[in-house]
Amino acid sequence: MRGILVLTLVAAGLAGCAGRLAYTGPDQPAQTQTERTVDRGFDQVWAQAVSRFPAQGYAIVGADKTQGVLTLAYAGAPDAYLDCGRVESVVYTPRDRVRRVYRFPASSGHQRYEQLMRGNIYDVQRDLSMQATIDVKLQRQGRRQTQAVVGARYQLTRTVQISNATQRPYEPISDTITLSSRSKASFPGQESATQCVPTGRLERAVLAVLE
Repeated sequence: MRGILVLTLVAAGLAGCAGRLAYTGPDQPAQTQTERTVDRGFDQVWAQAVSRFPAQGYAIVGADKTQGVLTLAYAGAPDAYLDCGRVESVVYTPRDRVRRVYRFPASSGHQRYEQLMRGNIYDVQRDLSMQATIDVKLQRQGRRQTQAVVGARYQLTRTVQISNATQRPYEPISDTITLSSRSKASFPGQESATQCVPTGRLERAVLAVLE
């Protein structure tokens, strides 16, 4: 079940503005698949992995056939692989009878919206980037089978740029968090942190390359 937390509810009579910012946490993640048995010998699976991963957009940054370990680097759209919940920002100017609602996934790579802060409406540009390092461990299971185990480490960087009604920008705010295939992490927040969890899609995609 999603837990909904209203972060801010402000009415500013002098400024003639009202609004709220609400954050909904991520869904409970499904069990991430990190292992698969491939019905081919180790040498064949290794050769296939070395040739296929670069073609699928994964950079090989380390390879040790003796240990059966490949290390991959990948950068992609965070909302494809992570669930960071959802954000809703509502701004309202009673004087002009204008109400604007912005709803978007908190894992969105790029989002522009308005937010009420300190009784004034600000323009917000929010960017989220993802880089992942993936370890692929291949182990012989007899002559005709190979066990594959993957583990991903995610690095997320969120940058928020705020400007006021005169378009005067403030210094951007940037935060970075790290998490793994079976963990979660949170960005800092004024009243509540934005939490991110892996969806398991990246791990499944890596295993699928070995099929």
